[in-house]
Amino acid sequence: MYVNAAFLLLLQVHFYRTDGIETSEEDFCNKHVTCSECLRFPNCSWCTKEDFIPFRCGTRSYLTKHGCGPLDSELPESSNSILKKEDTTQDSGALLNPVYVEADLSVAIPMNITLKVHTKFPPGQHTKNTTIEVKSKGDTSDIEVRFFSSCKGINVTETNKCDFIMDDDKVEFKVQLSLKSCKKKPSEWKTDLSVYPEGFKSLLKIAVTLKCGCECEKKIYGAVVRSEKCSYNGNFSCGMCTCDSGFFGKFCQCNREKELDPWKMHCRKSLTDVSLCSGRGQCSCDGCYCDVRTNPEERVYGQYCECDNFSCDRYNSEICGGPDNGECNCGKCFCKEGWSGTACEITDSTDGCIGIDGNICSNNGICQNGHCVCFDGVGHGAFCDVMQFQSCDAYKSCVECRVFQSGPLTSDRCLKDCENISIHIVEELQTTNDEVLCQYIDHDSCYFYFTYLSTEINVVKVQRTKACPRNNLTSKPQINTTITQSPTPGGVSSLRLHYHNYVWTFLTMILIILTIK
Repeated sequence: MYVNAAFLLLLQVHFYRTDGIETSEEDFCNKHVTCSECLRFPNCSWCTKEDFIPFRCGTRSYLTKHGCGPLDSELPESSNSILKKEDTTQDSGALLNPVYVEADLSVAIPMNITLKVHTKFPPGQHTKNTTIEVKSKGDTSDIEVRFFSSCKGINVTETNKCDFIMDDDKVEFKVQLSLKSCKKKPSEWKTDLSVYPEGFKSLLKIAVTLKCGCECEKKIYGAVVRSEKCSYNGNFSCGMCTCDSGFFGKFCQCNREKELDPWKMHCRKSLTDVSLCSGRGQCSCDGCYCDVRTNPEERVYGQYCECDNFSCDRYNSEICGGPDNGECNCGKCFCKEGWSGTACEITDSTDGCIGIDGNICSNNGICQNGHCVCFDGVGHGAFCDVMQFQSCDAYKSCVECRVFQSGPLTSDRCLKDCENISIHIVEELQTTNDEVLCQYIDHDSCYFYFTYLSTEINVVKVQRTKACPRNNLTSKPQINTTITQSPTPGGVSSLRLHYHNYVWTFLTMILIILTIK
């Protein structure tokens, strides 16, 4: 029976302190260059893929993001295998199950063993107040041992003691083992522990193996000394070459003793290049090895590490407008079908310009980059479907026919053209900052006045009475407004006037003089 007790690690960022500097868990793993060294530290795993380019030592999430799955990885794991369940021949007053377990421990990954204790007191030794207290013995300098139990209750707590145990009672303890750190010598990677209820002869034996090395380093799992993959100048194991002294390179193909080009021109794109490998890689005897970015989505590549997939123009804060718009290749955006522009920011689609009438921009504008650009003086709004007849001329004929029953519109045309205009008749116009005052002279030489809202369409207020010369039906009334002039598209100025009584008195006097003459 094999019980895998490895706990799923929470994928969160932990921090370590190295020489007083705070280092992220991922960076801490990345710095280890051998598999054994990697797995000796909490939450670090090793990638065994031969063609793996990024750091081989990293967290599980880091390796997975870079395409190295569990089948290609040495993963830290703790487990146990029960070799013997119970010993029914024991006559110690407490029968244990199991009695012999083999356990593999990885750093910082707890492993649990469920220990069942069944009391079988000899005749004459029965008591109602027996305490079962479990303890451990053995070398626990690098191993933490903890106990948990609910005893005869429901809630599990951390304890190694259960009180008020009677004959033929059964209690369970969870024995948790955690490896705190690895010893450097492989000979110290095996140890024995015992767990026992104090005062009884029974005990649980645990044979512990510390997983401080890697299986891939063993010959049986593919390790090769002086491997052909390593140019016969190094050993191959765990997906990589470990070079002999005096050799280097990914495949141990470089010899330090041989004279190399001091200028290393094979790592420069041109004679004028100051930096080797474009300043973004390491120069080896066989060429450039480009730097690995911490962001797994970003990549530096090219013979001289001159290319990348993250230096292109951005649109909406995304490289080449995002993966749906285009891709970045060697500093240039390559747009997908339907997109164009240096950052793939221009769309050929007109879907965003079609209004409820099914027409592009309501035939009152053009579609540019998925948005309507309305023709001047025709319409406005997202689809150019809101007509722009906000002017004095636009409302003049409707005011005449609906309020004064005059003007060029017939009654039928008035009903049809003016049905959507909300007209309010007032005794005296009181204008506000949001209103535009309009004035016109009709065929009787009378002034009539109305306002419309500049912030809302089709809302008009009309003054009930007109202002006519003295020999006409009415006299010009006072209008309480302020003087402003707003040019309108129709070519007639809309005036906001503050008229005073003395002005109209002056005009009346001129009319009298003209009549006398």
